[in-house]
Amino acid sequence: MKLLYPLIILFAFSFAQYGKDFEDMSQSEKHMIYNSHKKSPALGVLYEVLLPTSGYAYAHKWKRGLILNSIQLTSFFIGIGYKNSVNQIDSNISAGCSWDDCSPYRADRERDERNSVLGFIGFIGISIYKLYDISNQLNNYNNRVYREIFGKEPPSFSLNLQPSYNGANLNLSYSFK
Repeated sequence: MKLLYPLIILFAFSFAQYGKDFEDMSQSEKHMIYNSHKKSPALGVLYEVLLPTSGYAYAHKWKRGLILNSIQLTSFFIGIGYKNSVNQIDSNISAGCSWDDCSPYRADRERDERNSVLGFIGFIGISIYKLYDISNQLNNYNNRVYREIFGKEPPSFSLNLQPSYNGANLNLSYSFK
């Protein structure tokens, strides 16, 4: 048993890898690593449109996506519930009651109709907010990756010249903030 622990430790150290420090890399190597790790906000929004919560999973924020999707579905079901209540009141009114007998129904109908519309507006509003939020989360992710690789904030204006096998690539970027 005494021999087993050192053997396990030696075995574990044999798989250790040394990662290259970012300080030792050239600017073009850093840009290549950054471009391989950055994520597209447009692609994240597309994922979210096609399959709910997949955009947040792409941004590594799936718990946030689950919370917002549950709020969105709750708002939708509130709208559906109040709409069903309005339909029930309409069927009671059409069943034949005089104007005086139906006045409580009419007040409830107006309130339920308003709440139904608010539920559906909440559903649409949260849908739009989620698309903005995914784009924002992915931009924050890209800024974190940039700071980790380059050790500073991304510049608002940059001009980068990278050599390639058949010439050179010129990258020009400007941040509108």
